[in-house]
Amino acid sequence: MSGQFFSIADAVLRGRPHVLNDRSGMRRKLLSLIVIFGAWYGALMGTFGSLTFEGGMGREWQILYSAIKVPFLLSSTFVICLPSFFVLNTLLGLRSDFAESLRALIATQSAIAIVLASCSPLTVFWYLTDSDY
Repeated sequence: MSGQFFSIADAVLRGRPHVLNDRSGMRRKLLSLIVIFGAWYGALMGTFGSLTFEGGMGREWQILYSAIKVPFLLSSTFVICLPSFFVLNTLLGLRSDFAESLRALIATQSAIAIVLASCSPLTVFWYLTDSDY
């Protein structure tokens, strides 16, 4: 399962078109990438102040809220922009390609979540070296 998960993430980052054209649950897999990688980076962002030596843990709720917030932010902005994107596609005569565009947009959102998660080491380094928000 995890090998397939990371192979999908690799394919999304490489922009392989066969990943986007596969209709057997690919949207669900791409959405799971958004949730997992977004939650990973959000949880890491929520640890600000608790990674230093003088700050204890005590920020469990902030970690949880941040882990929920990042995938929610990515998904909600996508949902808010989707109707105007549909109208624009219709006006330009591209309505028949909307399903393919939708898969590409979801893949782009999942790529953004993966890239955010790849910034985790930099964020940890920043949090450890600077105590001022």
